[in-house]
Amino acid sequence: MNKHRDLKNKVKAIYGVPSTYKGIVSLMSNWIVLITLMIIIVYSSRLIFPFNVLCYFFLSFLVGCALRGLDNLTHDASHYNLFSSKKLHNNLECIICFPVMKTLEGYRVSHMKHHRNYRKNLDDDPDTLQLRRWGLENFENKKKKHKIFKFYFLRQVTLFYFIDNLKHSFIPHFFSKKSIKSRLIFWFLLFSIITISSSWYSFLLGYLIPYFFWLPYIRFIAESAEHTNVELSKEYSNSRNNIGIFHRFFLHPHNDGYHQLHHLIASIPGYNLKNAHNYLIKHANIQNDLIESKSPIETANQIFN
Repeated sequence: MNKHRDLKNKVKAIYGVPSTYKGIVSLMSNWIVLITLMIIIVYSSRLIFPFNVLCYFFLSFLVGCALRGLDNLTHDASHYNLFSSKKLHNNLECIICFPVMKTLEGYRVSHMKHHRNYRKNLDDDPDTLQLRRWGLENFENKKKKHKIFKFYFLRQVTLFYFIDNLKHSFIPHFFSKKSIKSRLIFWFLLFSIITISSSWYSFLLGYLIPYFFWLPYIRFIAESAEHTNVELSKEYSNSRNNIGIFHRFFLHPHNDGYHQLHHLIASIPGYNLKNAHNYLIKHANIQNDLIESKSPIETANQIFN
């Protein structure tokens, strides 16, 4: 036990130091991908039917994935893990959090509550309450069979996740007073630019539809994969690592899939999580204790076992 504690302290000392350079690179690369996809969407809309529809279906999903990237950077920023300067997290809140309808303070309050209560008091854990709302509350009841078709297809086409996001994320954020002045200025400037440039149709295709249709679905896939059907009583098995190629590029960008390590050492920035994970595996005999998935299909099979 002391050996593992000493090792965790060493991992924290090596990998738990935020870098403003790496944080800026992570943020800017996310925005470059996001803006590039939006531009491609505008030009691909000129293709003939049905190629324009097929391209848009695929590209709008990718925009949703890029928005999920901002979700994960918001998460990093809530721990002050993104930059070495704490002040910079607040100064860049408008391009980290606002596009995914979050504020740094609002998310931090909820997320710190999750870290305090997970495994200890599930009734006060926001993430557990969300899983219960989705019908995934029986973390350790492997006898209960859930139909993958229902959660991954039927609910998406019937707009279940759209409505859930509207009620529990978008509307509360819209009426929140947190960062209200900054939010009003941000959206006023953005809407002014869109209006002056006559870009509302492009804004609809490139942002509004991906945000309201795809992002809630991606959030469900990613967040249900973290703590559903895991072993709460065990230190190295209470969260799932989703670290396959598809996970890392589309569903869990910025190394968000290394979730067990995040719960072990929350101060490690996302851009250091993979290396920290590999270091821990190399120096501790815990590989067989970890719950890991290398593909979304494997994750679904583990969740609905």
